[in-house]
Amino acid sequence: MELYPEISRLTLDDDEKTALFVHFTNKPAQKAEAAAVLSACNNDAARLFILKDPFLVENNSNDVFLFVDNSNFFIQAKKSTKSPTLNIDYGRLLMTIKGERNMPDPPVLVGSIPPPYDTFWRHIEKKGYNVTLFERNINNHEKEVDTTVASRIVQTVYKNSHPAIIALVAGDLDFRPPINIALDEGWKVELWHWDTDDSTHDEHVPPSLGAAS
Repeated sequence: MELYPEISRLTLDDDEKTALFVHFTNKPAQKAEAAAVLSACNNDAARLFILKDPFLVENNSNDVFLFVDNSNFFIQAKKSTKSPTLNIDYGRLLMTIKGERNMPDPPVLVGSIPPPYDTFWRHIEKKGYNVTLFERNINNHEKEVDTTVASRIVQTVYKNSHPAIIALVAGDLDFRPPINIALDEGWKVELWHWDTDDSTHDEHVPPSLGAAS
């Protein structure tokens, strides 16, 4: 059985057919297996069930996985508020983004020292965050923060069998590669950031949602 002609023949709407074509184009290794499964089905109803369920024509998941680049978030917050003293309510940030949705894993927050590991970071952990910290290097660069956030996003995408939602708190485009991986795998991506004059936007994700205001 040829997979693409079979998809075209079945009573799927245009959006469903397009989603399936994109899915199997991005994952050609699954084409032969899918064709074999469809050939074994006795009727079209069974074939439609197979295509619509395992391959998730549409991502309707209500699960959200939260990732925070705290260094970037804090810098953008200072630029946006222009406040000499800044106190961020991380519990409110979490609840604002989560809303009524499910959060299967603790939110991931990656930051840098200073501030040292003291009451500040313990306070954030008590809010439910999984905190990872790195020391800034001699040039005050924090590349480890970005790479760790990116790798955790990719790990989450590949360890879950069904696409869900990535909510990323950041303010630049350093995360385009993991965002593109998530989108290619059928995930939805939300980019939460402060509105600043120099903040950048990615055409593939929503603009500022006012998460931090």
